[in-house]
Amino acid sequence: MRLSVVKHRDQETLGEFMQKNVDGKSRYFSDEWAATKKPARRHFAYYDTVCHKKWFRDRQTDVHTNTIETTWRVVKAFVPRRRFGKDTLQQSLDECEWRRKFDHNVWEAFWEAARRFTFRVIRRTPEVDAVVHEENLWKEAAREVVAEEKKQLREQERKATEEAKLFNEWKFAAEFVVNEEEELEKERDEKRKRAEDLHSDARRYSRGTVPEPAPLPPLSPPPPPQVKSTIESSAMTTITQVPEQLRETYREREKMRLADIRAEVIWEVPEQLLNLIKQPKISPATLQTPPPAILSPLPPPTLSTPWSHLPPMQEPPSKVVL
Repeated sequence: MRLSVVKHRDQETLGEFMQKNVDGKSRYFSDEWAATKKPARRHFAYYDTVCHKKWFRDRQTDVHTNTIETTWRVVKAFVPRRRFGKDTLQQSLDECEWRRKFDHNVWEAFWEAARRFTFRVIRRTPEVDAVVHEENLWKEAAREVVAEEKKQLREQERKATEEAKLFNEWKFAAEFVVNEEEELEKERDEKRKRAEDLHSDARRYSRGTVPEPAPLPPLSPPPPPQVKSTIESSAMTTITQVPEQLRETYREREKMRLADIRAEVIWEVPEQLLNLIKQPKISPATLQTPPPAILSPLPPPTLSTPWSHLPPMQEPPSKVVL
């Protein structure tokens, strides 16, 4: 709906209003007012009238003929008498049109109208905008320079980050290598110092300036179990005589093993010692008379070797690694 104030109510004014506000391809319907026939037929492709005396609604187009008269009665009732003047009538019509359009939500429409009233509309002119001014050229050049500087700055930051990352990796690797070399050098120094100490001790032992330390005693066999049989004091021989008789044997065998294989010394338990360990336990009351000799005397040396006076090596039933 469009409401407008006109000077004269005639065919010429109505024709100008139709041409200005209504599309020429529209289908125009009006009442049987004679003043609308000529301009309507001249401006519109299709024109027809509706008779109020016969019907109120067109069956084909569903046009209600009573809408125009009802709208006009509402407009005349809205416009106050004090604003019915020539200068204020258009404002009243615009307000009536606005309220009719936003009848469902007047409050939001009011704030939207206030926003549009305070907004300065920018009218674009393509001809003027197409002309390149000198200040626009300077601004464009400045933007390009700033963009290039930002690009170079980002590239420098990226390179600095990569260099810092590589430097940290190199620093970590260098510290690892230096620490490893220091540890290896420390181990070599300790080994060299031990070798020098051993060499100096050996030289002093050979010269007799320093007494040679006594050799460590061999590991003694475990104590024999206490037997409950009536065997006479064989445990005394096991405790007192067996280690003394085997001490020199163990010492000579240890020297031979160290001289030949230069490795771990595997102590072999003789079969006679194992037999003594397996003997039953006896009570202290039976240890009154000296027991007979359990171990046979050593055989005389038959070879000219330094260890020929030792007893022959026997294959022990078991080995104990110490």
